[in-house]
Amino acid sequence: MSTMIMMTSIENALKLLADRGSIDEFAKAWRSALGDESERTELVKHLPALFTAVETADRATKARAAELAQELFDRLEKEGEARHAIRALQTVARKSTEPVDARGRLKALVEQAHAEDGLASFALQRAKLEDPATALHHAIDSLGELARWREGAVVWHSAGWNEGQVVKVSSAAAEFEIHYVGGHKQKIKIEFALNNKSIAVLEDSDLRAMRLKDKEGLREHAEKDPCSVIRKVCEIHLGKASTQILKDELYDRVIPAAKWNAWWKEARAKALNDPWLAAEGQPTRPTYALRAKPVSLADEAVEMVGRALSLSEAIQRARHYLSLDLGTADARARVLERVHKMALRDERLLRATDPSQLLDAALYLEKEGAPMTEITARSLFEQAKEKPGAFAHLLGGLSSPASRKDALDHMKADLPDTWVAQLLGSMTSFGPELAEAAVDRLVRAKVFDGLREVLSSVLRKPEKAPAATLALLRAVFHREIPMEKGWHGEGEVLIALMRLAVAIESRRRDIPKAAAMLRSLVQLAQSKGLPFFAACSQPELDGLTAYTRMPALEPDLKTFVKEQIELHKIHDAESLAAAAAAGSAGFWESATTFSTEQGIARRREELRVLTDVKIPENSEAIRRAAGFGDLSENAEWDAAMEEQRLLTQKAEELSAELKNCADLSLQSFDPGVVTPGTRVRFVELKSGNERTVSILGPWDIGTEGVISYRAPLALGLLKRKVGEEIEIELPGGSQTVRVLAIENHCLHDPSAM
Repeated sequence: MSTMIMMTSIENALKLLADRGSIDEFAKAWRSALGDESERTELVKHLPALFTAVETADRATKARAAELAQELFDRLEKEGEARHAIRALQTVARKSTEPVDARGRLKALVEQAHAEDGLASFALQRAKLEDPATALHHAIDSLGELARWREGAVVWHSAGWNEGQVVKVSSAAAEFEIHYVGGHKQKIKIEFALNNKSIAVLEDSDLRAMRLKDKEGLREHAEKDPCSVIRKVCEIHLGKASTQILKDELYDRVIPAAKWNAWWKEARAKALNDPWLAAEGQPTRPTYALRAKPVSLADEAVEMVGRALSLSEAIQRARHYLSLDLGTADARARVLERVHKMALRDERLLRATDPSQLLDAALYLEKEGAPMTEITARSLFEQAKEKPGAFAHLLGGLSSPASRKDALDHMKADLPDTWVAQLLGSMTSFGPELAEAAVDRLVRAKVFDGLREVLSSVLRKPEKAPAATLALLRAVFHREIPMEKGWHGEGEVLIALMRLAVAIESRRRDIPKAAAMLRSLVQLAQSKGLPFFAACSQPELDGLTAYTRMPALEPDLKTFVKEQIELHKIHDAESLAAAAAAGSAGFWESATTFSTEQGIARRREELRVLTDVKIPENSEAIRRAAGFGDLSENAEWDAAMEEQRLLTQKAEELSAELKNCADLSLQSFDPGVVTPGTRVRFVELKSGNERTVSILGPWDIGTEGVISYRAPLALGLLKRKVGEEIEIELPGGSQTVRVLAIENHCLHDPSAM
C-alpha cells in the first residue's frame, strides 16, 4: 500500500470516527498501516487528530484510542524508529496515561536516536530527564524538538531564506550546517537553533519539504489527490489559504503552468466535498479553511445542500448524499429538511421566475417520503394552466429524466380532464427526452387523433419543433400511431425526416443534443428501409434525391437513402419498364458527378490540402489555444474548434463526392446533341447576341465560357439539337435562344479549359 493510499484510508477512517464514533473501523485501518515504515511515520502525524476525533466520545471509545496510540509507540520502539517513537510519545504523554517505565524507555530511545550524531548526552542534559522534578511531558517536548534536527531534515527560514536542508550535524562544535535553496549557507549553534523562532524543522509531509526533496512525487500526488495538496497549503498558512495563496504556492512550483487551469478546475470541484476543508467566499475564487477534525458525513451533507446556489443544485446534492450511507434516519431527515426550507425560502421568487425548481423539489420530497404541504405538484400545474406556454417551461426546466417522468405521472393524476390537451399543446416546445416521454404516454392512452394533428402541423416545417417531430416520426415508423387512409403518405414522412436531418445538421450549435438526434434519425430510417421507400411516388423519390445532394445532410443518412432509392428502382417493375421504354435519360441525370480529368484532379488536390495541411494546422492551433487558460472563457479555443468542425465536414463532403464521380471523357456522347462535354454556340433571339459556352462538370467552372451541366442555362440546352429554339428559365427571367452549332469540347487538352 502506498503512503498516499494509506493517508486516504486513515483520513476516511477518521471521518467515520468523527461521524459515528466508529472506532472499530478506524482501528482496522490503523493497525493495517502499522506494518509499513513509511505508513507508521504518517500515523505519528495523525495521532493528534485521533484524540481530537474522540473528544466527545464515550469513555470506552477514548480508551480504545489510547490503546491504538500506545500500540503505535510500542511498534516504533520495537522497530528501532527512535525519533518517530519520541514524537509519538509526546502526544501519548499529553493525551493519555503515561506508559510503563516511560523515562527509562525514553532514555534508551534518545541514545538510539542520536547514536550517529553524538548528541545523546547533550539532549538528555538539556531535557533534565533524570531529574524527578521535571515533568515527563516537558522533558519529552525538549527531546522531541531536538530529535527532529537531523542530517537531511528540511528547515524553514521565515525571515527570508525560505527552505533549506541540514547537511551536517557536528556534536564537537555543537552546531548545524544548513544550505538554503537561494544559495545561502549557515552554520548555527544547536542551542541557538532550538531557541530561534525564525527557523523551524519541517515535517517530511510538509508541502515545502516535499517540494524540495521530492518535487516529482509531489506533482503526481497533486494530480491524484488535489484536496490533500490544498490542505498542505492551508497547513503552512495558519490553516487558511485564498485562491491567490494557492496559486503562489503551486503554480509552476508543483503544477506545470500548462496544466494549471485544468488542475485548478478539478481541485475546486473536489474540494467542495472534502470533509477537512471549509470553503468561504466566491465559488470561482474560494478561500479554504482547514477544519480541526473532519465533519461527519451527515453534517457535510446538510452543509453542502445548504451551500447550493440554486434549489435544483440543492436537490442534486441531496440525491448524491442520500445515495450514500448516512448512518441514521435522523441524518436523512435533516438533509430533506434542508431542501424543504430552501424551497419555502425561495418560493415567491421561483413561482414568478422558475417554477420548475419548485416542482422538482415537490416531486423529489414526495418520492423520498417527506412531502411538502405548502408547495405541491398540483398547485404548480394549476398555476401553469393560466399562461400560454407555461407547461413547456415548467416541465422542460426539470433537472433530471426521473423528475420529468414523475411530473408526467402526476399530471395524469392531478389534471385528469386536461392533461391530454396540455401535453398536445406544449409538445412542440419540448426537448428530446420530454417529447419522447410525452408521445409514449399519449400513445398508451390511444390519443391517436391528437398525435396525428400535431404531426400534421410539424411535417412541413419540422425544423420548427425538431424534438417533437423526431418523437412523432419514431412512433409513426414503429406503427405506434396508425397511418389512416387519406392521411400523410410514407413519402411525405420520409421527406420530413430528411428535411429535419438537414435542419439539425445546419443548426448543430443551436439545437440541444443535436448529435444524438441525428443518430436517432439515421437509425430510424435504417430500421424500416425498403418498405417505406417502396411506398413513395416518383415525385417523392425525386424530392428525396434532391435532399441527398445537400452538403448539410448527415453522410450516413445520405448514403443509406441513395442506396434505398436505387433498390426501389430495381424492385419496382413499373419503373424499370418505363425507363426501358423511354430510353432517353442522359448519363448525367444520375447521382454521379461528372467532370473532366483536370477538374477531378483539382478536387483531389483540394481534399489533400485539407487533410495534409489545413486540418493538421488546425490541430496545432487547438493545442496552442488549450494553453491560453480556462476553456469556458477561451475565444481562441472556440474559434479553433469551430474551424475544426467546418474543415472536417468539408473533408468528409469532398471524400464522399470523389467516391461518386466519373471522368467525362469516358462517357458515350450522341453526336449532334447537346450533352456535358460539348461546346454550344447559340443566339439570344431578343437581343441578337451570340454566345458560346462549354458545358462541363461543376468542378470545371472558373474559366471564362465554361458552365456546369447543373446550371440553369445548361439544363435548358441539354438534349437539344442545332436549329431548336428553347425558352430557358434563368434567375433573371426567361430567355428564348436558338442553337446554332454543337461541337465536342476537347476534354484532354488543358488549354481548352
